[in-house]
Amino acid sequence: MKTNLRYLPLLALALILFNGCQTAPGSDPIVVRAEQLADMAVDTVDTFLKIEEDNRVMITSLAPRLGEVANLLRREFPPALQKLKDATRAYKSSRTQDMKTDLSTASAVVEQLRMQAVEQIAQAKQAQLNP
Repeated sequence: MKTNLRYLPLLALALILFNGCQTAPGSDPIVVRAEQLADMAVDTVDTFLKIEEDNRVMITSLAPRLGEVANLLRREFPPALQKLKDATRAYKSSRTQDMKTDLSTASAVVEQLRMQAVEQIAQAKQAQLNP
């Protein structure tokens, strides 16, 4: 439905602006970014999966790759998000270089999955506007 996609440019803009937010003085930027990323990724992936679910029949015929990515995200995003949350907690408790590396790696994986959702939201919008 086109109405489902009308607000996607605003969502994308909000995600870009949110990603550039400054951290409060005295806070650990890597922790703040990891927590922001977790929240942002959940919102983005949920939005994409809702669009895919609501438009599955049309997407299957117009843009089958969207369905493939949706299935990949259903499979890989929950454990990646949990690993990010676990790495965040572990880093907060010990703040060692190894924990920082683990947190950076977990963040990169979640960000990569989030970006796949962002790209597919754009593809879904294009498929909706150009049947």
